[in-house]
Amino acid sequence: ALAGGKDGLDVVRAILGEAREHLNPRGMLVVEIGHNRAALERAFPRVVFTWPTTSGGDDRVFLLGREELPDGPLAKHRPARARAASPLRAARG
Repeated sequence: ALAGGKDGLDVVRAILGEAREHLNPRGMLVVEIGHNRAALERAFPRVVFTWPTTSGGDDRVFLLGREELPDGPLAKHRPARARAASPLRAARG
């Protein structure tokens, strides 16, 4: 990632830190992460990311609803869980 920092997640950190303020209720954030899924889940263990299958695989794009975004600091408190996206959930918005 351009200007992504040491682990490539600086821009993602900024997006996750501010997304709640910009999304409408029930809004959906869709982010292409490239090959950084493992680093992302290590960096944000409290966030439950949804990983839809795309033409690039099932670890390149994540979805988070506004209500799923953390309210406060993204501190490490519990292990991350991944879940597959259902087509119905992905179409919601």
